[in-house]
Amino acid sequence: MAKFITIIFILLFAVFRVNAQNEYNIWYFGDHAGLNFNTQPPSPLTNSNLKSWESASSICDKNGNLLFYTNGDSIYNKNHQLLKNWEPTLPYATRMSAILGSMIVPVPGSQKLYYIIMGHAIENNGKDTMLRYWTIDMNGDGGLGEVIEKEKPLLRRPNEAFALTLHANKKDFWVVNISPFFKQLNAIRTVNGQFSAPPLSQNVVIKNVSNQRTSLKFSPDSKLLCGNESSTSVFVDGNLNIYPFNNNSGIIGVPVQISIPNNFPIITFEFSKNSKFIYISYIKRSNSIDSNFVCQYDLTNFNQASINSSKTILYSKQINWSLPNNCDWISQLQLGPDGKIYCFNSACLNLTSIQFPNQKGLACNFQSKIINLSQKTTISGGPYYPNFWFREDSFKLGNDTTLCIGDSLLLDSKLITYGRSFKWNTGDSTPAITVKKDGQYILTVTYPLGKTVSDTIIVSYKPKFKLYLGNDTAFCRQFSHQLNAGAGFKKYTWSNNDSSMLITVNQKGIYSVKVIDSNTCPQGDTIAIDEIKRPTITLIKDTLTCKFVFLSVSRQNGVSYQWSNGDTGIATTVINKGKYTITASHKFCNNSDTVDVTELPKPVVYLGPDTTICEPLILKTNEAGKYLWNTGAKTNFITAVNPGRYSISVTRNNCTTADTIELIPCENLTYFIPDAFSPNGDNINDVFTVSGQRIRFVELTIYNRWGEQLATDAGTTAAWDGTYKGSTCQQDVYFYRIKLLGYMNGRIVYRYLKGSLTLLR
Repeated sequence: MAKFITIIFILLFAVFRVNAQNEYNIWYFGDHAGLNFNTQPPSPLTNSNLKSWESASSICDKNGNLLFYTNGDSIYNKNHQLLKNWEPTLPYATRMSAILGSMIVPVPGSQKLYYIIMGHAIENNGKDTMLRYWTIDMNGDGGLGEVIEKEKPLLRRPNEAFALTLHANKKDFWVVNISPFFKQLNAIRTVNGQFSAPPLSQNVVIKNVSNQRTSLKFSPDSKLLCGNESSTSVFVDGNLNIYPFNNNSGIIGVPVQISIPNNFPIITFEFSKNSKFIYISYIKRSNSIDSNFVCQYDLTNFNQASINSSKTILYSKQINWSLPNNCDWISQLQLGPDGKIYCFNSACLNLTSIQFPNQKGLACNFQSKIINLSQKTTISGGPYYPNFWFREDSFKLGNDTTLCIGDSLLLDSKLITYGRSFKWNTGDSTPAITVKKDGQYILTVTYPLGKTVSDTIIVSYKPKFKLYLGNDTAFCRQFSHQLNAGAGFKKYTWSNNDSSMLITVNQKGIYSVKVIDSNTCPQGDTIAIDEIKRPTITLIKDTLTCKFVFLSVSRQNGVSYQWSNGDTGIATTVINKGKYTITASHKFCNNSDTVDVTELPKPVVYLGPDTTICEPLILKTNEAGKYLWNTGAKTNFITAVNPGRYSISVTRNNCTTADTIELIPCENLTYFIPDAFSPNGDNINDVFTVSGQRIRFVELTIYNRWGEQLATDAGTTAAWDGTYKGSTCQQDVYFYRIKLLGYMNGRIVYRYLKGSLTLLR
């Protein structure tokens, strides 16, 4: 039997079948014995081809019809013949003497595949022993089933017992195994639902343990893990450890210990269906007399003193080992689908039962040898099943509730699917449904063996209110806009984290608000405020044909465009210099931009008409670009001194324009000085002046006969009007001096002249 216990947890990623109520309704055990739970009370079966010293297991379809069963050594189909492809490799005794050493469970997500998990006897704990599993396909052998995967290893050198329980997600399950080799608690997880051992790096060491024996079980609610601790010697003080178990992470807490003095190493136990009580069967020696005790312990207050003080002895019997069928020792306990705990007396023709395991103390009603096995016998153990399958969880759908129109409500029984079926008045058959309309919702849950529990909830809806922030809008320049969510709401939550009824915004964006009314119904609205940006004109000069300038702006959604030259759209071409304006218009506002086209791709060059040159002349262009004169100059102007042909080429944007001017020599200087004039106001010869051609400057001075200076004037139109200091001069002879500047053969010359003139009245 067991020497040490190490616990290894294997998570199976699984979704088992809904409505699978009766998978464990046929039990086979001992020497060809069996029970049929499809009848109540369960009736004995005598058709088994199985002889099991300790552990056995079986599986049915969802209607309780037998599929196959095993004693840890052989697997039999429903016709009680060896399953196809079954080829055991370990010795006969190695399997059959393993306490809690075999169990059958459905393969995750499959309707026809099953796993058989098998341990081995500790008496044969060799270095190559393994906890192993087989895969059975019920489609094989004409529906009788066949082995399709054989002896897949899970862990080297395990102990005899393993346990199975439900994961916190109510879909997966943990498999627990005992190994004296590691002496520690490990968690090993499968990958993608494959029931095979992962690399060692995925093992999670929970805690070290020592002196753990063979028995091991979980409570039906998956919250407690129990294993016995004792020496390898017989009849010494030992403990039963009850560990808090986190069925989400697989972590085990600090145990409480039930002390059992002077006991035999093998201790068997089972939890009540509601997980509030644990039942323990152990052998105690006193004065060389061995007695079997079955006791109940209350786990409601999970502390060591409270649990130990709650002990109630249900059964006490001195064992007569000399009798071949003494029936004095209850060697195994197993929770049944009817909620009772069945006690397997060693080598007995009857079974003992705890009728009401959920009741405290003697109210649990321990009944000894009340089930007759029709001349079939137990040996030293019984069948082994996952006891979470048989638990009955109470459920409540919740209080009647009122929702807001458009909302949904999850109605969840929060029950596991294993071993129970679900029926809603909506026709659904899942543990939870989502409702979106008012009405009365009823869920009826059927537990193993037909027990049903129902609950009802009424769901009603309130109408939605309306919330409107206004139409989406836009702005073109600086702005301030007030958003009003309306008065009378319980709570306001804006997208900018404001909690008031009104907010003021001054920049573009999407603004939303959520409000809650007095009925806690939420509602919301969103408004988009856009910015119509000032269009920025991009100017591109044509470099191919040298004819136009290309003007464009970036497109904005919801905006139309109008150019000052009449074009619409985001682009236009112009061939003349000048100012061009574009207006971007939105239904809410408009913006404009102007560009001054000061140069075209092709330069416009004009030096002027051909002309005479009498003095140095500046020839110039104001166009930008690269310049080249026929004189070799590369500036935008030159000074021409001599007559001749002058030309310039201007290049800009790979476009070139040229122009030429002819400078003609000017005529020689000629002049005429009159000898008399008559300033009488008849507009004929009223002033004394110099006339002629090519005169550039005249300086004129007038004297009377006594040499007195009467007048002076200068310029190209210098003249004397016959007055002196505003008074009219009398008729007489007067004298003049003239300095004359003019051109002669393209050169500037001076002439100094003097003479007399007559003023006539």
